[in-house]
Amino acid sequence: MRKFVIKIGLFSLPFIIIIALYFVFDPFKVLYQYDSYFDRKENGTVFLNTDYVATANFDNRYNEEKFNSFIFGNSRAWFYRISDWQDYIGKEPAYHFDAGGETLYAMHKRVLYLDRKDVEIKNALIILDHSILSAVEPKKGHLGMLSPQLVDYENSFDFHVANVKGFLNILFLYGYLDYKISGKLKRYMFRKRLIESRPFAYDPVTNELTFYYYDSLIKNNRYYTDERMEEFFERNQEETYSPATIMQPQKVMLEEMAQVLRKHNTEYRIIISPLYNQEFLAKEDLTYLKGLFGSSNVYDFSGINSITEDFSNYYEKSHYRPPVADKVMRQAYWHDLQISYR
Repeated sequence: MRKFVIKIGLFSLPFIIIIALYFVFDPFKVLYQYDSYFDRKENGTVFLNTDYVATANFDNRYNEEKFNSFIFGNSRAWFYRISDWQDYIGKEPAYHFDAGGETLYAMHKRVLYLDRKDVEIKNALIILDHSILSAVEPKKGHLGMLSPQLVDYENSFDFHVANVKGFLNILFLYGYLDYKISGKLKRYMFRKRLIESRPFAYDPVTNELTFYYYDSLIKNNRYYTDERMEEFFERNQEETYSPATIMQPQKVMLEEMAQVLRKHNTEYRIIISPLYNQEFLAKEDLTYLKGLFGSSNVYDFSGINSITEDFSNYYEKSHYRPPVADKVMRQAYWHDLQISYR
């Protein structure tokens, strides 16, 4: 019996060590509280669940900062700089309550979370597109699961199990330990999206990400290389529309969001993103959004227009740059920017 126990112990030892490393290093920053969830002193950073980062950081900061203005959306919302937004709303304490790969399901939970915590929502900037509106189910996996706080911790067990599974993934575990031991970024880590190597700045108060390095390359005419230009595919210059997306599940979520905004007398704008693919938002969806939120609050920049025609307005095919976001806000708040349509 003693030999059997020893064998079981020896067999289990590697697993115990690995689990211990998970609790020591907390690679996905979901176990402990942090002053800053992105440490830019390192050469790279592990990909984090930006939904969780936005929520946990808000919880950590709110009592001191008393945020009352919020930017909601997916990674395209990251490029709406708070300093630019404050030109239109005043110097209100604003916060990026957005996430990469955002869903309508998660955005809805975020708005209701603020209301449930009796947080004032004085201003809201909601960045939408077809991909957000079409997603009404909770995401899975350690990089996509909803923050437990947003659902009264109902998914806490599944959330932490997903993170442990993410750590135990052999590709991640090998790359992560290699990085921690060697301190070096290696090409395979980028290919497998194990380590985020893109240079960026992070404001740990407002949760704002800034990809300053790419903007400096653009300023010095070094960004749009032949290789990068291959990503900017040819558009057919014909009007195309996304499929109609807003059905009953979406209507329930959007109507509850609208109720919260009305309850708080929120000054809000809803922006339909100007995407490089030049696909217009479905007419039925746009009509519904204007009917629910008010035509004067909904601004559609999708489709073929002077923004989407120019590739230099984009970092790549999915993300437009901060100057575009500022132009969009200028039109939404001041109505003094002409966007030409073909």
